Amino acid sequence: MREIRIYHAEALAQKNEAMLSESAARHVIQVLRRKVGDQITLFDGSGLDFIVEIMDIERKSVQVKILSQLQNNNESPLKIHLLQGISKGEHMDLAIQKAVECGVTEITPVMTEFCAFKLDEKRRNKKLHHWQSVIRSACEQAERSVIPRLNSIQNISSLYNIEAEEKFILHPYSDVQLSAASISTSSCVLAIGPEGGFSDSEVKFACEKGWNKFSLGKRILRTETATIAAIAVLQSKYGDY
Repeated sequence: MREIRIYHAEALAQKNEAMLSESAARHVIQVLRRKVGDQITLFDGSGLDFIVEIMDIERKSVQVKILSQLQNNNESPLKIHLLQGISKGEHMDLAIQKAVECGVTEITPVMTEFCAFKLDEKRRNKKLHHWQSVIRSACEQAERSVIPRLNSIQNISSLYNIEAEEKFILHPYSDVQLSAASISTSSCVLAIGPEGGFSDSEVKFACEKGWNKFSLGKRILRTETATIAAIAVLQSKYGDY
C-alpha cells in the first residue's frame, strides 16, 4: 500500500500533536477516507518525515499524534535552479510539477520576449500562490520532504548576471546537445523558454554574459516537455538518476 504523505505548513519537530489544515483534513476524511487509529506521514519542508496517528476526526478537522520522525534522504546531490519561461495555464503547471518531481531545488518564473501575456501585481501574486500549491503537491507525490524554493516572477534580462558557476540556456538550434554539458560543481542554473522559446537576442545576450547554450537534439519540444527532458539529462549525468 502506497504511503500517504501530506504537507503540513507548521514546524513539527518540537510538537507531540498537531491539527491538520482544513484542506488537508478534508482530503484525509473525504478522499482518503482515513479513520481514527490510522497512520499517515506528514512533512513540513524541513527534510524530516513525521509518522503520525489520527487521534480525532470531526466534520472539518483532524487531530494527529506524532509517533516518530526520520530524515528523508530523497534529495538529489545536484542542485538545479530552474528559470522557467512563463507559459499559459496548464503548460506552466505541468512544467513546475514535473520539475519538482525530477528534483529541482529552486524555481524562478521568468517573463520573456515571447511570453504571450502580461501579469499585473494582483495576478502575479495569485499565480505564485497557485504555483506554490503545485510544488507542494508534487513533493507529496515524489516523496520529497524539502520544498523547492519558489522565487518571485522576474524578467529574464534581470537574471543574466545571476551568480552561478554553471549556467545553461536551452536553444533548439544550438549545435551542442545538453548531454555534452560538463558540470564542475554540484549546482547549476537551467533556463528554459516559454512557448516559442527564447528569442535570438535573448540567447545572444545570455551567451555574452557567460551562459552556455545547448539543445536537446533534433526534435522541437514543447516547453513543458523540454523542462522534463533537460532535468532528466542533468540528473542522469550528475544527479541521482
